Amino acid sequence: MKVNLTNGADARGSYMLFIGKVDADFKSIVTYNENENYFSKKFTNEEIQKVYGDAVAQIKAHKNIATNTRPSKGPISGKLMLEQIPQPPICIDWYWTETTYDQYGNIIDYEESYLYTICYPNGGNPPGGGGGCMCAAPDPDPSCEMSMGKITSEEASQSVSETVGTESGGTRPAEYKWVFLKNAYGLWWFTSVEDGVHKKVGNEWRWESLKHRGILKDGIYVGTQVSCSIESTNPTVGTYAAGMQLTYQFNSSMICKGFPISADRSGTVGSPVWQIVQN
Repeated sequence: MKVNLTNGADARGSYMLFIGKVDADFKSIVTYNENENYFSKKFTNEEIQKVYGDAVAQIKAHKNIATNTRPSKGPISGKLMLEQIPQPPICIDWYWTETTYDQYGNIIDYEESYLYTICYPNGGNPPGGGGGCMCAAPDPDPSCEMSMGKITSEEASQSVSETVGTESGGTRPAEYKWVFLKNAYGLWWFTSVEDGVHKKVGNEWRWESLKHRGILKDGIYVGTQVSCSIESTNPTVGTYAAGMQLTYQFNSSMICKGFPISADRSGTVGSPVWQIVQN
């Protein structure tokens, strides 16, 4: 994507816009590279995932950004770069901002994401005035804390889908998917799949059985190693409601500053409660 400043000039460097879907919501992230035409070259899927992961980590590492995860509910306009110029030494923090307005022009949502910092030593001039240089920003992860976040997990009990099959011989199959473990930054997640059987008693449906089928791994995990295994399952089946309890072992690792780090864990997590739908 091309970015223009408010004075009409092209912004230096290269920009890429990511639009991702999380459940039913769409969210955007803009990433930056100081080289011109950097993102116009061909990237592999793995390289794109790494660019995205680095952008997420950089945004979360910066301490002065306002985070807002609400989905936009109206047309988006007024996308531009904002500059903040503190006292000497002159440094400019660049942000990507998105402002959402309702049909009457009122601001209903505002979001900004940190991109990079330009510093001008020895009283240099800001962009457009000559002089100045692109200076490397401080290491955002000096103690590997942010890198650890890429492999850190947290338990969840989030329903993904419920699919009921066709009746045959007084029973019908059902499939239930739910996220039981996910990355703290939302980069990756593990989904469990359960097979259910409903039986018809008179004119109503009731639960007959619930069994664990397996797990799925999704998301972005380039540069990291994450795996999960199910140690045991414990279904609870009532007349009209059922649920699954999983005991899992999670293992993760990556290299940060030349040293291996890990965030292994084990635990037990329960699924949502699935009610029988009479139809």
